[in-house]
Amino acid sequence: MALMQIERQFGKGSIMKLGQDNHRFPV
Repeated sequence: MALMQIERQFGKGSIMKLGQDNHRFPV
């Protein structure tokens, strides 16, 4: 669910970035 909140704030572009920072966000 966190990804959805991030996506709304930063867009799908950040979703890919989250893949690298997945240690911060549980995927």
